[in-house]
Amino acid sequence: MPSQGNPINSLYHKLKLLKEKINSKSWESSNLIAAKCSEISSLQQQCQLFIDFDPLNASIFDKLKKINVDLAYYNSLWAAWTI
Repeated sequence: MPSQGNPINSLYHKLKLLKEKINSKSWESSNLIAAKCSEISSLQQQCQLFIDFDPLNASIFDKLKKINVDLAYYNSLWAAWTI
């Protein structure tokens, strides 16, 4: 427990607690986000090929819409990470 009279000791204990909290967090790395963007982009391309073969299939368009939403989300994460 930090001493009430020593501000350096109090700061030390606060920084130690902060370090423990930071180290206990599960942080995303930019590599994981980039890999997810690449994966979703591949799914998008596959879905577009399916649309070329069956342009009247509404379920493929629904899937593409969801893929586009996911891709926009992960691209925004990537942009936030790199800025």
